[in-house]
Amino acid sequence: MIGLNAATVGAEYRIIRIDMEKSQRLHLYELGIREGATVIPKMAGPLRDPVAYEVKDTVIALRKRDTEKIEVEPV
Repeated sequence: MIGLNAATVGAEYRIIRIDMEKSQRLHLYELGIREGATVIPKMAGPLRDPVAYEVKDTVIALRKRDTEKIEVEPV
């Protein structure tokens, strides 16, 4: 398992664990970021922060400090 921040652009990953406070985790759940969901890094900003991710046919941008706490595995 790796942190989502280390994921390769274009590859598909499954979210295994989200290690955040409840309020932060609930906000991500509303966006479709939850355990078992698949996520694809689409494009990175300067210095790889933020990164755009595709989740359930939606593209969202997340900061590196948030994605460090999301564990994923390749699909």
